[in-house]
Amino acid sequence: DFNLNEIPVNLPIFSTILDDHIELNTYLKEIILEHRKKFPQSRESTVKAWHSGYDTHILNPKLKGFTERVLDISKFLTKEYYYNTNLSFYMRDLWVMMYEKGDKTVKHDHFPSVFACAYYVDVDTESSPIIFENNNGNSLTIQPKNGMLIIWGSLIKHMVLPTDGKR
Repeated sequence: DFNLNEIPVNLPIFSTILDDHIELNTYLKEIILEHRKKFPQSRESTVKAWHSGYDTHILNPKLKGFTERVLDISKFLTKEYYYNTNLSFYMRDLWVMMYEKGDKTVKHDHFPSVFACAYYVDVDTESSPIIFENNNGNSLTIQPKNGMLIIWGSLIKHMVLPTDGKR
């Protein structure tokens, strides 16, 4: 038997627009469309939209530069925010998704990973935001923009309500 004790904690959610996102998004969109054509079937998951398998970064070596960049940014955030320079990261899972009108993602987290992230290649103004929630009922809503990278602790629950636009 264990006693459960809890303490409220504020957890950071980092976001930025990548400087070179216009060129990067053109490149990534081409890769995603090629990948979807090659792997048209979605896997069952919390994402209720087309998405690739969790091993997309392994199946598609064209994503290597992007994954290395996300890992470098994660290491930078760990050093600057958590003051830890001794960690090394690896990409456990990576998948790409394409939402159409009505698609959504059910609330979930990414335990046991350290971080989770989302990068937005092609979203329109009618797309649903990502909503983060804590155990105290508080939430944070972030409206995605093209070129936006969001990185958060994997234990933070998040979801996407049915969207009216592509995402």
